[in-house]
Amino acid sequence: MSKGQVILTLFFTIFLCAFKAQAFEVGFCDRMFIAYQKVAPEHNGLTCKKRFVKSAKTGRLKEQAELNRYPDPQFNILVLSPKWSTAYDISTAEIARDFRNSGIKTNFTLFNYEGNEIEAEAMVTWAQLKQFDLIFSMGSKATDFVSRNYKNGTIPVVSACSKDPIAMGYVDPLLMKSQTNIAYTSLNINVDTQLAYIKSKFLSDLTDLAIIYDTNNTSSVVTQVRPFLSLQEAYKVKVSEIGVDLKDPNHNLERKMQEFVELDKSNQAKAFLVTGSSELYENVDLINAYAQNVPVLSVTPSHVEGGERSVFMAIGVSFESNARLAANYAKRILMHKGKPGELPVGLVKAPDIAINLMRKPDEITSLPINFLEDALHIFNSQGEPMKVGGLIMSSTQL
Repeated sequence: MSKGQVILTLFFTIFLCAFKAQAFEVGFCDRMFIAYQKVAPEHNGLTCKKRFVKSAKTGRLKEQAELNRYPDPQFNILVLSPKWSTAYDISTAEIARDFRNSGIKTNFTLFNYEGNEIEAEAMVTWAQLKQFDLIFSMGSKATDFVSRNYKNGTIPVVSACSKDPIAMGYVDPLLMKSQTNIAYTSLNINVDTQLAYIKSKFLSDLTDLAIIYDTNNTSSVVTQVRPFLSLQEAYKVKVSEIGVDLKDPNHNLERKMQEFVELDKSNQAKAFLVTGSSELYENVDLINAYAQNVPVLSVTPSHVEGGERSVFMAIGVSFESNARLAANYAKRILMHKGKPGELPVGLVKAPDIAINLMRKPDEITSLPINFLEDALHIFNSQGEPMKVGGLIMSSTQL
């Protein structure tokens, strides 16, 4: 092959890669964009715009969702997500709002690679060609992808809505920082703290705890299930595992939960605990029905909402709190006030508490007053908001 042919081939390869990355420039998906259309008018003037591009892979028109489109942005940021999720919707909107409230003109490009890491890689390549300033890895799978494939890349990365990077093996527990281009934040708080709140301040007689988790969600198993199992003896609580694959129509969630409900029916000192998973959140109605009168708790406050579609109580880190922390890290990096590899793992120190009294089992007659005082969100016995984001919404009785 002649020198000219080599140059021509190399040029064509680069062009094809750039074209492919452009073709994969799609938004989170129709549901994700619709969600942004709904929240945009209510969130400090956030605006969302979409445009269609033709996919080189399928030939179909796909859409790209964008937030805060400025003609002269100070920064361009890519939000990389592995799927559509309410959690990612909440987190991304909170990050975009934080930047807007800070007066920083930032354009966000939202990309859902739908589990296809080839598309994710092409999008990152496109972001490099377009000289993007930062990438948010939205969700544990996206964070795992960048940790495996983009460590020491040219664009700084901040993880958001992702499980503990130390438990996942991305960060040395002694250093507590990555020393790479990735700054990590965590959706987890110390499991010891969570169990202490549950056992010492709420269900003091708790003897049995059944942890419900999605078997496909490896990060939940590593960062939530296993740590709870390791604390059984210290807190004198027997921890049972209820692992289910909710994509399998024969997942047997009802049977597994029924076995726990029937276990020593005279014992009221037991509870279900839901791990942080979008699939579990989307099936909270089933979980509530199968739990009967056993309290359903969660490790994430975002599982507590108004109305019946909610767990009773959550003690953990909310998507909003983690998103604000991730936004803070991103701004420090962009303003050259910190390097991603030198920032310690971002942890929310004090847990967020959320309570929906409509989902309170009859056997629980009262709650510690400090829970009500400290709660981030409280919904009354009719499922109506009394406290949202720490702010009192009404004087409606409990």
